[in-house]
Amino acid sequence: MSNKTYIIILFVAILSLGIVTKQRINDFVDSLGKFNLPEINMPELNLNEYFKQDEEGYSEWVSEDESLKITYPASWSDITSLLDMVPEEAGLDIEDSNVLFWAQNIDTESQEIMFLTVLGFDNKETIESMTEKIESDFGEQEKTAQIELISKEEYSAILEIIPETEDGDNFCSEVKLLFGENKTYAIIFTAPQDKWEISKDKAVEIFDSVIFTPIDKTN
Repeated sequence: MSNKTYIIILFVAILSLGIVTKQRINDFVDSLGKFNLPEINMPELNLNEYFKQDEEGYSEWVSEDESLKITYPASWSDITSLLDMVPEEAGLDIEDSNVLFWAQNIDTESQEIMFLTVLGFDNKETIESMTEKIESDFGEQEKTAQIELISKEEYSAILEIIPETEDGDNFCSEVKLLFGENKTYAIIFTAPQDKWEISKDKAVEIFDSVIFTPIDKTN
Protein backbone atom coordinates (compact mmCIF):
# COMPACT_ATOMS: atom_id res chain seq x y z
CA MET A 1 0.00 0.00 0.00
CA SER A 2 1.31 3.42 -0.94
CA ASN A 3 2.45 5.92 1.63
CA LYS A 4 -0.19 8.25 0.22
CA THR A 5 -2.56 6.40 2.52
CA TYR A 6 -1.06 8.39 5.41
CA ILE A 7 -3.55 11.14 4.64
CA ILE A 8 -6.36 8.66 5.17
CA ILE A 9 -4.74 7.09 8.21
CA LEU A 10 -4.26 10.55 9.73
CA PHE A 11 -7.91 11.34 9.01
CA VAL A 12 -9.11 8.15 10.69
CA ALA A 13 -6.68 8.61 13.59
CA ILE A 14 -7.94 12.15 14.25
CA LEU A 15 -11.53 10.93 14.12
CA SER A 16 -10.71 8.02 16.41
CA LEU A 17 -8.79 10.13 18.92
CA GLY A 18 -11.64 12.64 18.97
CA ILE A 19 -14.10 9.91 19.83
CA VAL A 20 -11.84 8.50 22.55
CA THR A 21 -11.23 11.99 23.97
CA LYS A 22 -14.93 12.72 24.12
CA GLN A 23 -15.60 9.45 25.91
CA ARG A 24 -12.82 10.01 28.46
CA ILE A 25 -13.90 13.58 29.17
CA ASN A 26 -17.50 12.53 29.63
CA ASP A 27 -16.39 9.74 31.99
CA PHE A 28 -14.36 12.30 33.95
CA VAL A 29 -17.30 14.68 34.17
CA ASP A 30 -19.56 11.87 35.37
CA SER A 31 -17.05 11.00 38.09
CA LEU A 32 -17.11 14.57 39.45
CA GLY A 33 -20.77 14.23 40.23
CA LYS A 34 -21.58 17.43 42.12
CA PHE A 35 -19.71 19.78 39.79
CA ASN A 36 -21.74 21.22 36.96
CA LEU A 37 -19.18 21.54 34.17
CA PRO A 38 -20.12 22.77 30.69
CA GLU A 39 -21.10 20.05 28.28
CA ILE A 40 -18.64 19.39 25.49
CA ASN A 41 -20.35 19.38 22.13
CA MET A 42 -18.94 16.92 19.64
CA PRO A 43 -20.41 15.57 16.42
CA GLU A 44 -22.86 12.76 17.04
CA LEU A 45 -20.94 9.55 16.43
CA ASN A 46 -21.72 5.99 17.35
CA LEU A 47 -18.72 4.81 19.39
CA ASN A 48 -19.67 1.18 18.93
CA GLU A 49 -19.49 1.61 15.17
CA TYR A 50 -15.82 2.59 15.19
CA PHE A 51 -14.48 0.81 18.31
CA LYS A 52 -15.44 -2.85 18.43
CA GLN A 53 -12.26 -4.39 19.84
CA ASP A 54 -14.20 -6.08 22.64
CA GLU A 55 -16.62 -7.81 20.27
CA GLU A 56 -16.22 -11.54 19.78
CA GLY A 57 -17.00 -13.70 16.79
CA TYR A 58 -16.66 -12.91 13.11
CA SER A 59 -18.16 -10.77 10.38
CA GLU A 60 -18.29 -11.35 6.64
CA TRP A 61 -17.91 -9.27 3.52
CA VAL A 62 -19.15 -10.60 0.18
CA SER A 63 -18.51 -9.01 -3.20
CA GLU A 64 -21.46 -7.83 -5.27
CA ASP A 65 -21.10 -10.72 -7.72
CA GLU A 66 -20.67 -13.17 -4.80
CA SER A 67 -17.40 -14.47 -6.23
CA LEU A 68 -15.43 -13.38 -3.15
CA LYS A 69 -16.17 -13.82 0.54
CA ILE A 70 -13.92 -12.68 3.39
CA THR A 71 -14.36 -13.54 7.05
CA TYR A 72 -12.72 -11.21 9.57
CA PRO A 73 -12.88 -10.74 13.36
CA ALA A 74 -15.93 -8.81 14.58
CA SER A 75 -13.55 -6.48 16.42
CA TRP A 76 -12.81 -4.86 13.05
CA SER A 77 -15.00 -1.89 12.08
CA ASP A 78 -16.41 -1.47 8.58
CA ILE A 79 -15.59 2.15 7.68
CA THR A 80 -16.39 1.95 3.98
CA SER A 81 -19.00 4.66 4.55
CA LEU A 82 -16.17 7.12 5.29
CA LEU A 83 -14.78 6.82 1.76
CA ASP A 84 -16.92 9.75 0.59
CA MET A 85 -15.07 11.94 3.11
CA VAL A 86 -11.61 10.95 1.86
CA PRO A 87 -10.06 13.21 -0.82
CA GLU A 88 -9.35 11.51 -4.14
CA GLU A 89 -5.72 12.61 -4.05
CA ALA A 90 -5.19 10.64 -0.84
CA GLY A 91 -4.48 7.61 -3.02
CA LEU A 92 -6.27 4.89 -1.08
CA ASP A 93 -6.62 2.84 -4.24
CA ILE A 94 -4.08 1.53 -6.73
CA GLU A 95 -4.12 2.53 -10.41
CA ASP A 96 -7.22 1.25 -12.30
CA SER A 97 -8.89 -0.03 -9.12
CA ASN A 98 -12.09 0.61 -7.18
CA VAL A 99 -12.28 0.49 -3.38
CA LEU A 100 -14.93 -2.10 -2.51
CA PHE A 101 -14.42 -2.49 1.23
CA TRP A 102 -12.48 -0.68 3.95
CA ALA A 103 -12.16 -1.68 7.60
CA GLN A 104 -10.03 -0.71 10.57
CA ASN A 105 -9.00 -2.22 13.86
CA ILE A 106 -7.80 0.08 16.64
CA ASP A 107 -6.41 -1.06 19.96
CA THR A 108 -6.72 2.01 22.18
CA GLU A 109 -4.37 0.54 24.81
CA SER A 110 -1.46 -0.38 22.54
CA GLN A 111 -2.29 2.46 20.07
CA GLU A 112 -2.03 -0.10 17.28
CA ILE A 113 -4.03 0.65 14.13
CA MET A 114 -4.54 -1.75 11.23
CA PHE A 115 -6.46 -1.50 7.98
CA LEU A 116 -8.12 -4.02 5.68
CA THR A 117 -8.88 -2.85 2.14
CA VAL A 118 -10.41 -4.72 -0.79
CA LEU A 119 -9.75 -3.35 -4.27
CA GLY A 120 -11.41 -4.52 -7.48
CA PHE A 121 -9.95 -4.35 -11.00
CA ASP A 122 -12.22 -4.72 -14.03
CA ASN A 123 -9.74 -6.84 -15.93
CA LYS A 124 -7.46 -9.80 -15.38
CA GLU A 125 -4.15 -8.60 -13.98
CA THR A 126 -0.95 -10.56 -13.38
CA ILE A 127 1.57 -10.61 -10.55
CA GLU A 128 3.91 -8.61 -12.77
CA SER A 129 1.34 -5.95 -13.69
CA MET A 130 0.20 -5.55 -10.08
CA THR A 131 3.81 -5.23 -8.90
CA GLU A 132 4.36 -2.53 -11.53
CA LYS A 133 1.26 -0.63 -10.35
CA ILE A 134 2.44 -0.72 -6.73
CA GLU A 135 5.97 0.37 -7.67
CA SER A 136 4.51 3.18 -9.77
CA ASP A 137 2.37 4.26 -6.83
CA PHE A 138 5.48 4.61 -4.66
CA GLY A 139 7.47 6.16 -7.50
CA GLU A 140 4.96 9.00 -7.86
CA GLN A 141 6.06 10.09 -4.38
CA GLU A 142 9.75 9.53 -5.06
CA LYS A 143 9.71 6.61 -2.64
CA THR A 144 10.63 2.95 -3.01
CA ALA A 145 9.53 -0.29 -1.43
CA GLN A 146 10.71 -3.87 -1.24
CA ILE A 147 8.03 -6.07 -2.82
CA GLU A 148 8.46 -9.79 -2.17
CA LEU A 149 6.40 -12.64 -3.56
CA ILE A 150 5.48 -14.72 -0.51
CA SER A 151 3.40 -17.42 -2.19
CA LYS A 152 1.82 -18.25 -5.54
CA GLU A 153 -1.02 -20.57 -6.53
CA GLU A 154 -3.09 -21.06 -9.67
CA TYR A 155 -5.56 -18.25 -9.00
CA SER A 156 -3.85 -16.29 -6.21
CA ALA A 157 -0.61 -14.84 -4.89
CA ILE A 158 0.55 -13.00 -1.77
CA LEU A 159 2.94 -10.04 -1.81
CA GLU A 160 4.67 -8.38 1.13
CA ILE A 161 5.42 -4.66 0.80
CA ILE A 162 8.05 -3.04 3.03
CA PRO A 163 8.83 0.67 2.46
CA GLU A 164 12.55 1.36 2.11
CA THR A 165 12.44 4.99 3.21
CA GLU A 166 13.58 5.74 6.76
CA ASP A 167 10.37 7.15 8.13
CA GLY A 168 8.94 6.25 11.53
CA ASP A 169 5.42 6.60 10.14
CA ASN A 170 5.80 3.97 7.43
CA PHE A 171 3.15 1.30 7.01
CA CYS A 172 3.78 -2.20 5.68
CA SER A 173 1.30 -4.35 3.81
CA GLU A 174 0.55 -7.88 2.77
CA VAL A 175 -1.55 -8.15 -0.36
CA LYS A 176 -3.50 -11.21 -1.42
CA LEU A 177 -4.12 -11.09 -5.17
CA LEU A 178 -7.02 -13.08 -6.63
CA PHE A 179 -7.16 -13.61 -10.38
CA GLY A 180 -10.54 -14.27 -11.97
CA GLU A 181 -11.59 -14.71 -15.59
CA ASN A 182 -12.48 -11.06 -16.11
CA LYS A 183 -11.44 -9.31 -12.93
CA THR A 184 -8.83 -9.15 -10.20
CA TYR A 185 -9.13 -8.49 -6.48
CA ALA A 186 -6.48 -7.21 -4.08
CA ILE A 187 -7.04 -7.79 -0.36
CA ILE A 188 -4.64 -5.51 1.50
CA PHE A 189 -3.71 -5.80 5.18
CA THR A 190 -1.81 -2.74 6.45
CA ALA A 191 -0.10 -2.05 9.79
CA PRO A 192 2.66 0.25 11.15
CA GLN A 193 6.18 -0.82 10.23
CA ASP A 194 7.39 -0.70 13.84
CA LYS A 195 4.70 -3.25 14.79
CA TRP A 196 4.73 -5.23 11.57
CA GLU A 197 6.31 -8.44 12.86
CA ILE A 198 3.68 -8.83 15.58
CA SER A 199 0.78 -7.65 13.41
CA LYS A 200 1.18 -9.53 10.15
CA ASP A 201 0.04 -12.86 11.65
CA LYS A 202 -3.43 -11.31 11.74
CA ALA A 203 -3.27 -11.03 7.96
CA VAL A 204 -2.77 -14.79 7.71
CA GLU A 205 -6.01 -15.46 9.60
CA ILE A 206 -7.98 -13.17 7.30
CA PHE A 207 -6.34 -14.41 4.10
CA ASP A 208 -6.96 -18.04 5.10
CA SER A 209 -10.68 -17.26 5.41
CA VAL A 210 -11.01 -16.13 1.79
CA ILE A 211 -13.38 -18.06 -0.46
CA PHE A 212 -12.96 -17.12 -4.10
CA THR A 213 -14.63 -18.39 -7.28
CA PRO A 214 -12.37 -17.43 -10.20
CA ILE A 215 -14.82 -18.56 -12.89
CA ASP A 216 -17.49 -16.04 -13.93
CA LYS A 217 -20.81 -17.90 -13.40
CA THR A 218 -22.85 -15.14 -15.01
CA ASN A 219 -21.81 -16.17 -18.52
